[in-house]
Amino acid sequence: VMEFKRLEKGEEMEEQLTAALAQIREKQCPATLRAEGCGEVLELAIVFDGKRLMVRERLPATE
Repeated sequence: VMEFKRLEKGEEMEEQLTAALAQIREKQCPATLRAEGCGEVLELAIVFDGKRLMVRERLPATE
């Protein structure tokens, strides 16, 4: 599951990476995919700042 964010003026990349992973969790995307038969679900937060980007990954524990 990937969540993309674009950095706005005054925002920090680390904060947006954390927010993107939180948004994935809030939408319950990984749980829904596992319920449909997917095994491991990798969560990716991708934040763009012009031509720069940062990526953070999380492999949540299965429920």
